[in-house]
Amino acid sequence: MKDKPVWLEEDYELIINSYSHQGEGIGRINNFAVFVPGAILEERVRVKIIEVKKNFARGRLEEVISSSPHRTKPSCPVYHLCGGCHLQHIAYEKQLEMKKEIVENALNRIGNQNIKALPTIGMKEPWRYRNKGHFHLARENGKIQLGFYKSKSHALVPACQCRLFSTTINRLVKYLEEQLTRLEISIYDNETNQGNLRGIILKESKNTGEIMIIFITKEEKLKIDEIFLDNLIKNFSQTVSVYQNINKSSKMVLLGKDFKLLKGKTSIEDAIGSFKFKISPSSFFRSMFLRLRHYLKK
Repeated sequence: MKDKPVWLEEDYELIINSYSHQGEGIGRINNFAVFVPGAILEERVRVKIIEVKKNFARGRLEEVISSSPHRTKPSCPVYHLCGGCHLQHIAYEKQLEMKKEIVENALNRIGNQNIKALPTIGMKEPWRYRNKGHFHLARENGKIQLGFYKSKSHALVPACQCRLFSTTINRLVKYLEEQLTRLEISIYDNETNQGNLRGIILKESKNTGEIMIIFITKEEKLKIDEIFLDNLIKNFSQTVSVYQNINKSSKMVLLGKDFKLLKGKTSIEDAIGSFKFKISPSSFFRSMFLRLRHYLKK
């Protein structure tokens, strides 16, 4: 087998000349592709090789030697830790252009179709748009935290101030952290298969403001009583539906088959134009809801 031009844990300089379908920068060393998350087209960067495969390698961005004019400071303080966002280091207008190019490259490379995509339709304010969040849990210094996993790990990054969600959802996340800590709720551990509460899903209607909460547990018993639920709805009147999902699997499966309504309605209501939708706990409803309104007008 021909020797590869890069070695694990070694540093290399390269120029980014394309993007992957996930927005990672791609540079080449002796025509050998190196994927570099966080790098931007035409930047000269120094990377440390962290993975080597037969036809490509992955590098960790160590230094931006020559910066792109489109590089910007991420607005999220935990952007470089959290695995939820990937492009905040790129100016938004450039992100839209990049997504158009990624589609065109995929059609050309995979479909052998020389098709020019229409410009990507952006948002006036590309924040607070998500209508669903699946929050993982961890206990830190005796306190329960809700958040998202660090990229390619099970290390939790707290997310009580995530800019993808409404301020109401962020306040609700903080409230749940405090109350679950007070109740000394048992948190599930993926490695040992011990504990009970595996995660929490929050759904928010962008049309009515209604909120659904789903507590995902390993066991059928959940240490949440009527007083907890009454106080929850008293503090967050938008909460109209509270469910428990029972997931007994030891595998990394998001939801089990069984849902139990703990409080309120069986669904929340959302709408796109004149079309109304009932959102159940197991249903999928597009997270880019605000863009769907725009598409419908088109």
